[in-house]
Amino acid sequence: MNQIHEIGSHSHDHLPLGNLEDKEARRQIELSRNKLLSLGIKPRAFSYPYGSKEAIGNSYQWLSQFGFNFALTMERGINIDFKNPLLLKRCDNNDVPGGKHYDQALFENFLKYE
Repeated sequence: MNQIHEIGSHSHDHLPLGNLEDKEARRQIELSRNKLLSLGIKPRAFSYPYGSKEAIGNSYQWLSQFGFNFALTMERGINIDFKNPLLLKRCDNNDVPGGKHYDQALFENFLKYE
């Protein structure tokens, strides 16, 4: 699967990293990364557990030290630039054309840049 898709990390115990002491948050990231490395997978992507600003805390500041190139939050929106690839917004597949909750008017509003 790693040859055709990106396999990323999501922390070891799926805890909100922003609620942990920095040392424990770093350990959660490292344990997850090391498990993937032991399987021959070098993760470049990270998805924050729970993904809110509070759940992320300052963990985005050290993800690159673990070899991550980009990370996804749970903030819904379009990335108009990639100034901070460790805090990327995402689109919910249900809200885009063809998704089960798709609404044309809402989608057009969603596409407006901030």
